[in-house]
Amino acid sequence: MEWLKKKSDMSKFIIHLGYPKTGTTYLQRKIFTQLIDNYVVITPEFENCGVNIRRLKYLIQSGRLPKKIKPAIAGKDVIISLEGLLFDPMRNVRNDFSLPLSWPNALQGLRLLCADRLEEEIELVIYLRRQDELLHSLYAESKTYHFNQSDRLNTIEKYIESVLSEDALPSDPGYYYDFNNTINEVRDIFPNNTLHVRFFEDLEHKPDEEIKFWSELCGHPLKRVEGRENSRQKGDGIKLADSSNQLRYILLKLKKRYCPGLKLPNKLSRIAKGILTKAATRKQESVLMTKEMRARLCAKYKNVNLQPPVNRMIPEHLRQDYFASGWVNKSM
Repeated sequence: MEWLKKKSDMSKFIIHLGYPKTGTTYLQRKIFTQLIDNYVVITPEFENCGVNIRRLKYLIQSGRLPKKIKPAIAGKDVIISLEGLLFDPMRNVRNDFSLPLSWPNALQGLRLLCADRLEEEIELVIYLRRQDELLHSLYAESKTYHFNQSDRLNTIEKYIESVLSEDALPSDPGYYYDFNNTINEVRDIFPNNTLHVRFFEDLEHKPDEEIKFWSELCGHPLKRVEGRENSRQKGDGIKLADSSNQLRYILLKLKKRYCPGLKLPNKLSRIAKGILTKAATRKQESVLMTKEMRARLCAKYKNVNLQPPVNRMIPEHLRQDYFASGWVNKSM
């Protein structure tokens, strides 16, 4: 197909930023892996250029860059997808980490990663998801080993209250639920590059259109693959948190306090996580978002979404969900 042919000899440098809980794992496992013969691919679980993924992520989060990565990606088409660069600051429990995690620092690290590329070679993609559902899924994902560490955030009621009342600073729980903050910070660091804003709802309900978008962006035909990854939905208003594991909790807490930069090799890390998961002491916990909680979130974020630049990015078929007056009733 003609549109799959590259327009020039320029290489591609594609940065997929997340948000977390917007189909990122599906894209990484099912779609981006189709590019391994044509692209340098870097995701949390896979790389084909010989880098230590976890160390690379840590250095990018610190606004730095390992020298070894440059020769591995020089002149090649690259797609990097590390949603943890945004996810980690969103679930950071203050005063429990040796070093604060910073989204602006991570963006600076990404800027260094592609500093030798032409501006037109670099394109960024970020997926948004309606804030009530994003919050619910993110909280369930991180409750056991992150939010439970803080007495002020160890229930979804407390977390929602904190998100709604504390959102002015990047260290506040609610800061990144205002998509305007996130997008403006991306534009501050990448002012001359194309930013594609996509939506989880379209990936979920119009997957063929999203796969077509990625095919055109990458310049290679990609196939839709059935399946959902890391789904936590149990029923109406309920998502499942991870099983509690006291040993894993203690080890993670010690690591974050004393050696946050320590990264095990991928294979060893998966083995250790598997062993610890089998040692879980409790069943998965249900995290319920009531209609009242959802209504409070909807009341705030439909007004937030009316503000620029996000208000100009929401397509017509999603406007009712994101900022019309019928949003709350439809959500409940």
